[in-house]
Amino acid sequence: MIAPFSYTSSPTVLTSLGGIIFNQENMDKSAAIQGAVPAGWHVPGILFSTKTSWDMPGPGMKDWYDRMFIHPGGDVGIGTITPGETFNSNQAGFPSYTAADRVLSVASPNLPVLELNRSNTTANGAKIGAIYFTNTANQGDAHLQVAGVWAENVSNPAYTGGSGSKLVFMTKQLGVGTQHKMTFDETGNLSIGTSNSKGYKLAVDGTVGARKVKVSQESWADFVFEPGYRLPSLPELERYLREHKHLPDIPSAQEVSENGIDIGEMNKVLLQKVEEQALYIIDLNKKLEALTEQVKQLQTSR
Repeated sequence: MIAPFSYTSSPTVLTSLGGIIFNQENMDKSAAIQGAVPAGWHVPGILFSTKTSWDMPGPGMKDWYDRMFIHPGGDVGIGTITPGETFNSNQAGFPSYTAADRVLSVASPNLPVLELNRSNTTANGAKIGAIYFTNTANQGDAHLQVAGVWAENVSNPAYTGGSGSKLVFMTKQLGVGTQHKMTFDETGNLSIGTSNSKGYKLAVDGTVGARKVKVSQESWADFVFEPGYRLPSLPELERYLREHKHLPDIPSAQEVSENGIDIGEMNKVLLQKVEEQALYIIDLNKKLEALTEQVKQLQTSR
């Protein structure tokens, strides 16, 4: 069926010009492809509509829904007839882009889902789906993909038919090409500057800058001040330093190079050494005071 042609220039709402209606069972259970003019425009886009029940199309219809609209400006709306519409109520106060910048809007009264699917792919490292940001002009080298994110298979050697998955985030440096900058792997570990987390929840190959770092500790070094704590004598400490070239309980330079350090544990051990030094100083001060008193007594007995 060809619906009647009706044209309104610059309408206030999306207005159908007519189109093709696909019918079943005497005008109900229909779908349609229509030409439709969006509000404020005078040229049409393409509107796709479906029904969910048996009501006939017309003024009294209850279940005729506009599902997708190709705007004459080139934007596509899925689940919405206003592609580029601002759905975030905070957008007006914090604008980051305009309707002209949006080419695809997906809306749903439930959880909107956009699925990228690739079937029968279990090879390790195979990409499942990807989103790339490209720039076709003003590129300084041959790589038009300036950034992207993709899902990647991670095969399970114990089960050849199954695989895990990870997300890879890519950026590009001028003249260098695409680079993997961050990986969120199948076990929930995040790697920045490297693709190998080595089992750490956060692995960074590079320098980390921060205003403040807080490390939770289950124990601290105050046990040094407990009555039963054995403080090594200074001669014992001297012998240890001569033999090992580092303080007791402190890892050697080789151990740090091979295994790194636990910041929280290292701070605890360093505090332990500071507290031990405080005890040494207190003990030496007592001996100095006693020696000073002896000197005074000798001087007064002359």
